[in-house]
Amino acid sequence: MKRQFRISQSLHDATSSAQSSSTSLPKSRPSRRGDHLDAIISNAQGLLEASDGLLSAASVQGLSQALTVAKVLLDRIAETRANSQDKEDVIESISALVEMLGTNIKDTSSSWTALGSDERRKTPNNSPEAAMLESRILELVGVLELLLDLTGTLKHSNVLSAFWHAKVGADNIKRIRQKLNEATERFKIQGGITIQQLLLKNLEQARDTTVILERLEAEQRNYHERTEQDRRRQEQDRKRLEGERKEREQHERFERENLQRNAQNESAFTALEQLRPVNASYKSYLTEEKANLQPGTRKQILRDLVEWAENGSVRQRVYVLYGTAGMGKSSVAHALCRHLAYTILGASFFFVRGSKECSDAYTVFPTLAYQIACARDEPFLLIAEAAKSHLRSGLAQTMDHQVEELVTGPLARLSSLQTPMLLVVDGVDECLHSPKHAVQSMLRFLCQVARKIPYLRILISTRPETYIMDALHSFEHQDAIKYRDLQKEPEIDSDIRLFIDAQFRKCAALGRFPLLELRPDAVDGLMRLADGLFIYASTVVRFLIHDRHYAVAVYDKLLSSQGSMGSAQLYQKLDLLYIAIMDNAFGEFREDPERMNQVHRVLVWLVLDNYSSRWWSAEDLQYVGIPTHVTMDFIERLRSVLVVHEQIEPSTKMKPYHASFPQFLTDKTRTRDQIFLVEAPEGHALVASSLMNFLARGYSNTALTTVGEDQSLQWMWEYANKHWTSRLHQACYTEELGDSLRAFTESHLNDWLADKSPYMRDPFGPVLALEEITRVRDWCQTNGTKELAMLLLTTINRRRRELAVIVTTSPESLPAWDKKQIQSWITTTKERRPIR
Repeated sequence: MKRQFRISQSLHDATSSAQSSSTSLPKSRPSRRGDHLDAIISNAQGLLEASDGLLSAASVQGLSQALTVAKVLLDRIAETRANSQDKEDVIESISALVEMLGTNIKDTSSSWTALGSDERRKTPNNSPEAAMLESRILELVGVLELLLDLTGTLKHSNVLSAFWHAKVGADNIKRIRQKLNEATERFKIQGGITIQQLLLKNLEQARDTTVILERLEAEQRNYHERTEQDRRRQEQDRKRLEGERKEREQHERFERENLQRNAQNESAFTALEQLRPVNASYKSYLTEEKANLQPGTRKQILRDLVEWAENGSVRQRVYVLYGTAGMGKSSVAHALCRHLAYTILGASFFFVRGSKECSDAYTVFPTLAYQIACARDEPFLLIAEAAKSHLRSGLAQTMDHQVEELVTGPLARLSSLQTPMLLVVDGVDECLHSPKHAVQSMLRFLCQVARKIPYLRILISTRPETYIMDALHSFEHQDAIKYRDLQKEPEIDSDIRLFIDAQFRKCAALGRFPLLELRPDAVDGLMRLADGLFIYASTVVRFLIHDRHYAVAVYDKLLSSQGSMGSAQLYQKLDLLYIAIMDNAFGEFREDPERMNQVHRVLVWLVLDNYSSRWWSAEDLQYVGIPTHVTMDFIERLRSVLVVHEQIEPSTKMKPYHASFPQFLTDKTRTRDQIFLVEAPEGHALVASSLMNFLARGYSNTALTTVGEDQSLQWMWEYANKHWTSRLHQACYTEELGDSLRAFTESHLNDWLADKSPYMRDPFGPVLALEEITRVRDWCQTNGTKELAMLLLTTINRRRRELAVIVTTSPESLPAWDKKQIQSWITTTKERRPIR
């Protein structure tokens, strides 16, 4: 520390003396030797500055001080008045020392500067070699400081002292040079260590250290990376374990919930099963016969039904699809169920006649509730809980409790449900009409449920039976019901044609089908025979396809008879339908002979009328002995097979919807229930008897010519006058018919023959009318009694005599042909014998 302070103080004193001396020395005129000396000094100073610059790039401990002392020493030597040659030698020695240091520094500076900042930072400063170098440099600095002290004796203040000290200065200069050379050589060779070696070693150590540190850093990075990977792996393991734990807990919770839910569902299903739902859905095998809608048919009505069912804001939530038997109502309903099965269909109930369960009105709402619960998740538990509560009071409950507790109550709690829910109830007419008003109650409750539950849509398909339509029309909110009559659908004939054509083509694809080859217009012919009745078309087509080799003969027979002829097998399905309709309408009166007799009388007039273009009404038939209320009740009960477009009135006509219905009732091979069979001869006997009884009563001309309410009387009177004989000709003899003929013959037959008002024999003339009665007499001779035949013969002979008188007295009153015939009777050479 003292040495360092001494060096610094010496440098400060030397620098101060040099500055003061340079300012006090007088300027001398330059000489050539002086210029050479100045060049040496300048060169030495340049070496010092260059060495100092190199030290800024490659710092070596103590060298900076050594160069500083060398610089001060150089300045002082330059300022002495010593011999120029001696000064030059000393300065060259200083230059040699500085050049040695500078050369070593310059050689190593490039290596030093090539090091990065981290390598320079890592270069060791406290190595033993560095300590030895610093010691030698400090020793060199010490020598330079001593030489610096010697330069102080070279100064003089006046001329006298300069002369006195001249010799002493020359000696000191020599001594300084000698010391410099010795210090330089000693520094150069001492210990074999130079600055360059130290720097190169330090550089090598720095590089080695850098490599080591880089390896350590790499190992450290690897360690940190492994540690981080381990941490991440541990974190992943922790998360995985945590996830597995949560998953296990979730699975266990799910299992618990699933067990609870299964137990709950099992309990719910048990409760729902206890409702005893019946197999009446559209998927039931019992409805297989109703699932035969031909693709491409009924497109418009199906499109309309789907649009109505999916409409979330429709006001008319009940859709009544009605039409006569065989129109395809059930097929349309079944197709709609299939179309919406996986979207909005909630439940379906297809009544099936002949199935005890599927024809009971009291199974409808429990079955609908069960299906709704199974079809949708939302109402499942609600209906199950409702079923449990409902069943506490027993299974056989009234319909109002079924509806409110199983359907309306649970569904009303799903007020947030936005998607419509469709319920389909098909074939209401096939539901047993027992107990009384059960069907009407069911319909009323269906309408009420639809009105209370906004998202419900209920389709009801049925025949237009009076009790069914009355029940629907009696619902107070008629604005909630939409009615659609299938009989008025414009595309029915084209749909039937498409159905027949598709079935025939399918048959032809499986092998030769002679009917299409030999009768290419068979499709159109059968369409006309079907006359809008799908069931007729499907029945005939099935028969023709089944017996393809006889299809041509069967078709020709059907066409020639307009569909009235055919084997029982051909109409089997259609007959089953008609038998079911008749039994449903009148089966309850089987044990009431009087009621069944009235039904039979109306059936006769319905199925045996081949003589007029006007269909019978209750107003008409009252004149032939059938009370008005009997005919009206008959129409109401059979309106599913009749063309009825209005409410039943006395003027309502009872026209069969399809010719196959009267054909069925008159064919004993098809009408297996004999109570409904109409035997044509007996039927015609009843009609003929009724007409003659009507004629025998007689009416005044005033009654028969009054316009208004008696128009039906006028028409019936005209019909009776024209057709009583033709009906009798087709009849078998019955006591009732014989009595009626006798009474009419005795009272008014002569008036009829004479065309005496109000009787009329039109279209018969006098002779033809007499011949018509002659045929009646022949019928009596063959089928009736001889007494009645003789009575008729007496009337005939009397009328002949009357005509003979007329042709003689008033020939102009007779038509020419009649007059000619009468004259032929008179002019015969031999009087004609009376007919016996």
